[in-house]
Amino acid sequence: MIMEQNIFNAVYKVNHAGGSGSCFYLKNYDLFVTNYHVVVEGSNYTISVEGNEQELEAKYVGGDATMDLAVLKVDHISLKAVALGSSAETKVGEMAIAMGNPA
Repeated sequence: MIMEQNIFNAVYKVNHAGGSGSCFYLKNYDLFVTNYHVVVEGSNYTISVEGNEQELEAKYVGGDATMDLAVLKVDHISLKAVALGSSAETKVGEMAIAMGNPA
């Protein structure tokens, strides 16, 4: 499944004056998903998404500190996306893979 999705090329880096972290692109929603703790400190700074030899300015759309999730928007993009599966089809004991973009 990983090779089919080429997920290794669909993980991006989030940058801002306060630090950096990882994100992935949801093409169907035209949004990037990252961790809240990655961008909350940078919400007053310029945020960018970097990957595939591009660095694009991003806007903080919203987030939830309790769930540690944040959503970013980038205008005029054409990037590789991650296809998400259904949690209803997930079974206990299945392999899980975590991807990131180390700073």
